[in-house]
Amino acid sequence: MDSLLKIKGDSKMIEFKLKQLAEEKGISGIRELSRILEHDYKSVRLMWLGEIKRVPTDLIEKICSYFDVTINELMEFKKDENNRKNH
Repeated sequence: MDSLLKIKGDSKMIEFKLKQLAEEKGISGIRELSRILEHDYKSVRLMWLGEIKRVPTDLIEKICSYFDVTINELMEFKKDENNRKNH
């Protein structure tokens, strides 16, 4: 079973940049990228749309390798300012 990265639910604390990376490389859409990465369409689609809740680590590895980027270039952690004020 693949390791998974858990993404915080509704707060959108993790911003994915997959769509931007694909567009910069001239990839037209999710289905094409899914084929290139040899990964299931559903997971690629959810990451592309920023709706993924659990990310398979093998998908992160494939994306970083294909686009020659680091994890920090693929996704960005956004601090939840509302949560910080309440603590």
